[in-house]
Amino acid sequence: MTVPAFGGVGLTQTINFTNTLAYRFYRIVLTGGTSAVNVAEVQLVDTTTNPTPTPTPTPTFQNDPRDVTSPNDTITSAKLNNGLNAVTNPAALFDNNPLTDATKSGVLIPFGVIVTPAVGKTEVNGVLITNSSDPNLSRAADPLAFQLFGSNDGGKTFTPLFANPMTLAAFQSFGQTQAFSFVNTTAYSTYRIDITGNTAPGTGELSVGEVQLLGTVVTTPTPTPTPVTAPPTGPLTAFPGGVIRTSGGERILGSQSGALPLGGVGNPP
Repeated sequence: MTVPAFGGVGLTQTINFTNTLAYRFYRIVLTGGTSAVNVAEVQLVDTTTNPTPTPTPTPTFQNDPRDVTSPNDTITSAKLNNGLNAVTNPAALFDNNPLTDATKSGVLIPFGVIVTPAVGKTEVNGVLITNSSDPNLSRAADPLAFQLFGSNDGGKTFTPLFANPMTLAAFQSFGQTQAFSFVNTTAYSTYRIDITGNTAPGTGELSVGEVQLLGTVVTTPTPTPTPVTAPPTGPLTAFPGGVIRTSGGERILGSQSGALPLGGVGNPP
């Protein structure tokens, strides 16, 4: 579009055109004469209406009561790929706040987070995964698949809770939650979840808002104490065949003590 000649310095001209498409990014190319072009200001405006901005709704998030994790758990980044897959803010994965993200940039196959629930050993048979609640992120930053592992030796070794990674459906918006269930009857004290993101060139980021591990806390039964049998009492005649006479006096057979004192149990005066 041609800009009419300016009649002085610091002047503003308005150029109108029709457009009904919304864009996220814009590029403007300015052409001048044969010498240098100097432009002080450009404004992109909507001259048709003055709409009131609609606030972005806060995603509705409900923490599942079966979730065995909490912000008080011990949460660390798993050192996958010799530590190259370290996660930024791994505690955000289990903080019950979908507005905070655990993220990983660069190498994305996969990132892992280790959590030791403060409630102790648990049997987990379900997982909830919420993608990022940041409306400015593209869907390319969403998780694609995950695998869950359990450990009972402080994280030295891990056992997969199911054979193959579970694939997530494509998220349609931000702050959405997907649920997965599986069969597991083994209790673990520590878990590791590995999450895979988009590996297409140029994506460069994986963001996850929240993970919930659904299951039950395993309680250790209190052992029943063995009843203590009270020692026998009564006169020596109450122990037939169990009393012998020695030069030191009468004794109960098998006793390591000396002669029974006069007036003691089983030897009344």
